[in-house]
Amino acid sequence: MNNTFKVSSLELPTPFSVGTVNVYLLEAEPLTLIDTGVQTPEAESVLNKGLSDLGYSLKDIKRIFITHSHYDHSGLAGRISAVYGADVYIHPMEVSNMKGWVNLVRRKAAVCLAGGIPREIFNEIINTVQMGESLVKSPEDYIPLIGGELLPFDGFDLGACCKSSFTES
Repeated sequence: MNNTFKVSSLELPTPFSVGTVNVYLLEAEPLTLIDTGVQTPEAESVLNKGLSDLGYSLKDIKRIFITHSHYDHSGLAGRISAVYGADVYIHPMEVSNMKGWVNLVRRKAAVCLAGGIPREIFNEIINTVQMGESLVKSPEDYIPLIGGELLPFDGFDLGACCKSSFTES
């Protein structure tokens, strides 16, 4: 029984102006990835390299915790789950968000435009969101995290805390 673990940060590229994004590897049993980066060949390659440098591969990942549904944090979750069998833990509302950003932004169009966002800027936002949605593969199956769950590791548990600020209105 081991009640210590290491957290390693891996910096992954994105095609977005935000630049790179960090994902975190909990080096404990079961091996757990917090966030996955965007679903692009470049991000997956850098993730593979980073895992390899630490002595692991994607097939060693047993669990994925998704902090939120932004493409740069959740994009590879569905692929890693489908190809390598990792369990994906995520708040249920965030799963629906993974493919719902374009509709959300369109529903907010009147507020954005009335608030002074120029039409050409708003159109750029829509284009960016559409590109982002093409770079995410939602998990087919997931384990819901509502908050308060204890997530068992070899020798210790971590508590889950979930707070979503997203609303449908």
